Amino acid sequence: MGDHAGHYLLAVKWNKKGFFKGIADAFRTNPPTDTARFEDVDHGRMEERQCAILPASRLADIGIRQHWSNLIAIIRIESKVYNNRAEENKASMRYYISDESFPRMGYYNMLARALGH
Repeated sequence: MGDHAGHYLLAVKWNKKGFFKGIADAFRTNPPTDTARFEDVDHGRMEERQCAILPASRLADIGIRQHWSNLIAIIRIESKVYNNRAEENKASMRYYISDESFPRMGYYNMLARALGH
């Protein structure tokens, strides 16, 4: 990816335990450089998204930074979905990595939504 013209925003999967834990730890031990809250209401369903960003330099695990070419940002998106019809609530937390240097969380939220996350 680093030698090509495109950029990346990749979801970090929980089954990559060391990678996932390293990113989660960075958010536990560092205040985000930007946060944003988004709400979406549609068809009896409300979703609340809390988004946060950190520079990749805050990762304690240098191996993660070395493995991903040009890694700039790590992103956390917490989602809570309230479904009035089914009377159920769902919560999830997702992490992403990116080589783009957009400092505002709204940009990454838009990209994650486009991916269906």
